[in-house]
Amino acid sequence: MAESPIFYHRGDDPEMAKAHQQALATFKYFWRELTWERQRIVPGLGLTAVKAPFADGNPAATTASDDVEHMWIDEVTFDGRTITGVLLNEPSWLKSVQAGDQVSILGKNLSDWMYVINNEVFGAFTVQVLRARMGHAER
Repeated sequence: MAESPIFYHRGDDPEMAKAHQQALATFKYFWRELTWERQRIVPGLGLTAVKAPFADGNPAATTASDDVEHMWIDEVTFDGRTITGVLLNEPSWLKSVQAGDQVSILGKNLSDWMYVINNEVFGAFTVQVLRARMGHAER
């Protein structure tokens, strides 16, 4: 499998902080769509995932820290407080988690979400910030 590029940003990056806040403020729309999806006979969603910060030895890692890796989680469940799912990414430097692990985060620590309907991406606020900073060739 080809290695995915890694993009870095500081924990105090104002554009990323705004993207994280947008994700938190709109998570209810992600969860509503995912709840409806589980009741459909014919699936309507492609990818569904949330992004969260992870840090070795710190299960309560927050989006504003410089010592975290933000990674995507799929097979998402939510109990009103905790988001649980399967880690999609292989960490670059973290040792406490690996791709395929069952993970849980506090919902308030969510850093992004996205889902795809008919090849159109919804959410992905942090991805939009990163793409806006890329040159045409890099995108």
